Amino acid sequence: FVNELARVAAPGATIIIVTWCHRNLLPNEESLQPQEVELLEKICDAFYLPAWCSAADYAKIAESLNLE
Repeated sequence: FVNELARVAAPGATIIIVTWCHRNLLPNEESLQPQEVELLEKICDAFYLPAWCSAADYAKIAESLNLE
């Protein structure tokens, strides 16, 4: 998704992503707590949403695509 945004955006364009995100994980965490995952899965099922990621995950994706 972000890769396609980067591909079609004009040079110097601003890309704004508005989406539902889960919280950023703490440094000592590898994943969300089981009750958080369960709640997010219920929301995904109710609204036909894909899996969630954090704002920090989106930042990492943007950095991997050399976006500022």
